[in-house]
Amino acid sequence: MSVRAFYEAQFLMTKNDASLTREAKRQIYAIYAEQRKKDLFRVKTTAKVARSAAYRQLKPLTWKQWLQKEADHGSEQARKCLKNKKKAPLSKGNFLTGEKKSGEKLTPLECKAALGEMASDVRARTLGNGNVKLTMSNGDSVVISDDAVAVAGRGDEAISIAATLAEKKFLGTPLAKGENEFKTLVSRKLEAINERVKAENTEKTTTMDDKKVAASEKKAREKSVSRPDLKRRSGAER
Repeated sequence: MSVRAFYEAQFLMTKNDASLTREAKRQIYAIYAEQRKKDLFRVKTTAKVARSAAYRQLKPLTWKQWLQKEADHGSEQARKCLKNKKKAPLSKGNFLTGEKKSGEKLTPLECKAALGEMASDVRARTLGNGNVKLTMSNGDSVVISDDAVAVAGRGDEAISIAATLAEKKFLGTPLAKGENEFKTLVSRKLEAINERVKAENTEKTTTMDDKKVAASEKKAREKSVSRPDLKRRSGAER
């Protein structure tokens, strides 16, 4: 007998009992109602726990889990499938890709640090799948996955940000995939970035050379000042 049927029978028996007063019946009804709530909660909780345990035991395996199970049981074909498992296909649309740098996993903070002044109006966050998404104020966005930097939008800011992060993420010059217009814009941005980097390196080299020249001149001056002092000292000693 179910919990509800049991308490319905108890209510009916109490109702038909002529020896009880109306006040006594009202008190008994209240006790039955409270007890019925507790019993129903207990039954539902127990059933929920049992369902969860049964689901965990009977939950179907994913393709990778099934292959691993078969490989553990000695299946050579399953081992080959796991060994030669192909990577997920690259994103569709406009994106940049290339040979990934060793250990280069960009976080939202690292992305904003790499962007410098461009990061002022950019919101960066980590998605549920682990990718990093950067959203611009005009609605354009850049998504950084394991193998690509995808661009949603045609804004100049989004393409500049994607090119900058792709330069940081990949070895050599990143490869642009997608529409011809996107490839052209990315090519121009990468050329501008390379020119800026060359100019910065030249400036650093020039500054270092200037510092070396200044240091050598300072040493020469110190030597020229110290030599007369030595001559005076030697003359005084004589």
